[in-house]
Amino acid sequence: MNKYKKSMLVFIILHLCLFLTGCWGVTELDELAMVAGLGVDLDEKTDEIILTAQIIKAGEVGTSPGGGGKSGGPITGKKAAAVWVVESRGETFFDAVRAFTFQSSRKLYFPHAKIIVFGKSLAKKGIKPYLNLLIKDYEPRNNTLIAVAENRASEVMEITTELEKIPAYGLAKLIEIRTVTSQSSLVTVHEFIIGLLSKAKSPTASHIQVIEKEGEKKALVKGTAVFKDDKFIGTLNKTETRGLLWMKNKVESGVVVINDPQGKKVSIEIVDSSTEIKSKLADNRITIEININDRGNIAENMGELNLTTTRMISFLEKQQNIIIKNEIESALKKAYELNTDLMGFGDIIYKYYPEIWKKIGAYQDHYWKEIDVKIKVDSKIQEVEMTTKPLTPEEK
Repeated sequence: MNKYKKSMLVFIILHLCLFLTGCWGVTELDELAMVAGLGVDLDEKTDEIILTAQIIKAGEVGTSPGGGGKSGGPITGKKAAAVWVVESRGETFFDAVRAFTFQSSRKLYFPHAKIIVFGKSLAKKGIKPYLNLLIKDYEPRNNTLIAVAENRASEVMEITTELEKIPAYGLAKLIEIRTVTSQSSLVTVHEFIIGLLSKAKSPTASHIQVIEKEGEKKALVKGTAVFKDDKFIGTLNKTETRGLLWMKNKVESGVVVINDPQGKKVSIEIVDSSTEIKSKLADNRITIEININDRGNIAENMGELNLTTTRMISFLEKQQNIIIKNEIESALKKAYELNTDLMGFGDIIYKYYPEIWKKIGAYQDHYWKEIDVKIKVDSKIQEVEMTTKPLTPEEK
């Protein structure tokens, strides 16, 4: 390479370096308002969309939860609160988001949002338009949780938590920890959309109730919010919720309380479970077979009987089978009452018999009511500790 070419190469490299000193069009973190949680409500008098955003105050995150004030009340105005709760209104969702600029000098940033809560009245009218815009323009993560408030979503966003500095994150943890009982639903944006796109079109979400006790407001996670398409139509209690989760193979842990032969309570800890659902066709009639295998340990014995014998373990297993079957049947009954295919039988029929589905697809409001459902539960108690024996000596 001659001297002229070397000089030109050095000039080009130095010239390119001028364009590598920064990133064009990048928004710095100190120019963003990081949203921890979002509440979406409908003003039924004006038909306006009301957004309640819980925005993280980075400089206060290290302070004590609740900002030193009385916990349980509204956060707004509290000194040293770790979040700022701000409300905005608009004729549309997009209009309401843009209206935040009248109160905040920073653009709302949604990727760190842990939960989106929809008010009951808005959820009844349908939440698809809001999810579409959130996913398209504001990019919350797919694992952001979805919930429905018993009343207004703004109430939920204004509640503090005792142990968490960021209340929306505390609420998300509350939903996550309730799954250890398998009596409440944990549903993400991704899972909700899959439910909307399924043949059954019956997605679910967490259900949150705000209660007031001794002047303090608390959020309770209560069962499951049920949708038909994207419209909220009702709720499942904790027993119905676990019945649904048994069918969806989502029971991870929990406690089944049964009675021993003397009527005393025995707690069985669920340590493992699996569900297999099949569809069969005979004589032009579809049958859904639900097979559940459950494994558990005796965690507590409130009576005085020796539960370590083979005969007693067999008795407890049979009682557990009955309870699990009853929970599933309670979920089926509620689905019939709400007239929605909560269980996703439509997807199962399509999987096994796509041609049959084409014929019955036009009758989606009632096809699943004509299906025979057979439930088989096989419970096994796999560990029996000495502590399950009574503390009092047995009679000889």
